[in-house]
Amino acid sequence: MQRTLFDDNPNLYVLEKDSFQRFFSLLNNVTLEYALQQLIKLHDPAIMNGKINLTINCIVQYGDWEKKVRTDLKSLSDELELLAGCLRAARNKVLSHNDFLACMENVPIGCFEENKDRDYFDKLQEFVNIVHDKTIGGPYPFDSLVQSYTREFLSALK
Repeated sequence: MQRTLFDDNPNLYVLEKDSFQRFFSLLNNVTLEYALQQLIKLHDPAIMNGKINLTINCIVQYGDWEKKVRTDLKSLSDELELLAGCLRAARNKVLSHNDFLACMENVPIGCFEENKDRDYFDKLQEFVNIVHDKTIGGPYPFDSLVQSYTREFLSALK
C-alpha cells in the first residue's frame, strides 16, 4: 500500500499539492511506520517470555515440514533477515520506543539499499506461497490484492 500510494504513484504530484500536502505527508509517515513495524514483527523470535509468536522463525522451526520444504523455508528466512536486520534498530529506537538520543539526533536509522524492499517482498511472497501451498493448497497472493485495493482508492480520489 505504501509503495503504491507514494513510491510508485505516477500521479504523486496531485497528492503533493498545497491543499493535500499535509494530509498525505502524514498518511505517508503513518503507513510507512506501520509497514516497517509489521515487517520487523515477522522476524521476532519464535518464543519470547514463554509465549509463542507467530513469526517466520516460528513457522520454520515448529512447522511439520518435510526436509526439502524446511530447507527452502530456512533459506528464504535467511534472505528475508538481511533486510529485517537493517531495520531492527529503527524498530527499537523510533518505531516501538521513543529513544531520546535517536529522536534528538534526528539521524536516519534503518536504511537499506534502493529496491531491497522489493526483493524482500518478492521473497516473502515465495515464503508465504510455500507455506500456504503445503498447508492449505495453492499460492496466497497477498501483495497483488493490496496493490489492487490501493489503485481503486486512488481512482476514487480522481
